[in-house]
Amino acid sequence: MQKFLKNNSFIILILLTLVFSILLPQIGQYIGGLGIVSYLTFIAMFASGLGISTDNIKDGVKDYKSILFSFFSVYLIFPVIAFLLFKAFPISSGDIFIGGMILAAQSSTLASAIILTMSANGNVPLALIITIINNIASAVITPLVLKATLSLDQAVDLDVGAMIVKLLLVLVLPVILAQIIRRFYKKQVEKVNPYRKMVSKFVVLIIVLTGSAAASSEILNNMGLTALVILIVAILHIIMLLIALLYTKIAKVKKDSKTAVLFCSTQKTLPASMLIWSSYFPQYVVAPIVMVLYHVTQLIIDSFIVGRINNKNRKQEANQ
Repeated sequence: MQKFLKNNSFIILILLTLVFSILLPQIGQYIGGLGIVSYLTFIAMFASGLGISTDNIKDGVKDYKSILFSFFSVYLIFPVIAFLLFKAFPISSGDIFIGGMILAAQSSTLASAIILTMSANGNVPLALIITIINNIASAVITPLVLKATLSLDQAVDLDVGAMIVKLLLVLVLPVILAQIIRRFYKKQVEKVNPYRKMVSKFVVLIIVLTGSAAASSEILNNMGLTALVILIVAILHIIMLLIALLYTKIAKVKKDSKTAVLFCSTQKTLPASMLIWSSYFPQYVVAPIVMVLYHVTQLIIDSFIVGRINNKNRKQEANQ
């Protein structure tokens, strides 16, 4: 039992955070209202950047096939499968379908995919490059996916310039700063590196706390619907993981790059989903359930995968 708790401690923390934020949403809502998630993401990206060398970044750019696959997975394969799944299940609430399509139109997550890749000792530079490309492209592609899947006349007008600037500030700038510090204070950086994962995991927990709190009332008031949504989003995420895994086998992706491809090709960002819902579709009051539950489900499933990978690596190191 003690071994199980140790190997799955982060998943347990996510579940406890989820339950806490639903039963006592005030704290999560307060933190979300402070608008600090972007700043915490900046810190997590800075921590990731401290562990990245220039050679790592060059190697990441070379894997253009994985970058292209992740792009098409996020913006083409995911929306198609999500559309078919949400249409296939007998759901009385139209809000759930709307929420599913808002989710499907989003880019890969800003932080957790990179953080989980780092936790699994994967190719963080590749995960970073995929995330930056996908998120910048979302300014143009997300409205088009929404238009195609929802067939709505309502225009989704996003501030492209502001979104790109924000992404550069939150994702790219901290990495550049980390690289500068790494260059001049390499010995000091080595001492800090063991704490990078702790910082990253803390950021993930805050995102779960704020996102779950935002949809707490809808989740509590629609328990049967919530259970059905959990089933749908779990199936959706597993299908996407299997497709990504198949690609890594066919393309013979390097071992350390597999987690970057798996997570960046299947995860969806929660903050952007909630932003689009609140800005353009607030009349669909139950829709946030889908975004929040997919986000939590992807973290639980992917954290389990990270745990399995780390356990396997520890066994291999012990046998050497």
